[in-house]
Amino acid sequence: QPVYRTSEKLTQRGLSSAGLAKAVRTLLAHPQFSAAERLPESIRTELKFPSRADAFRQVHAPQNAEEAERGRRSLKFEELLLLQIK
Repeated sequence: QPVYRTSEKLTQRGLSSAGLAKAVRTLLAHPQFSAAERLPESIRTELKFPSRADAFRQVHAPQNAEEAERGRRSLKFEELLLLQIK
């Protein structure tokens, strides 16, 4: 279960860590949730990375530690690659 940090201001306004976790779970479970791919399919296939939407699900609602790590690795790789390209 991921733990989300919130500020005192957010907590005072009713958005605690548990509330934020619930909002993220709701968003990721929505049938229309999608995340535009930023890596070419060839790279994702070669590195066995999940789709971007699945990577977000794996990070925020993992079935196990291995799945969470796979999602994190994919999103970190994407971020670092895009920083290098800029």
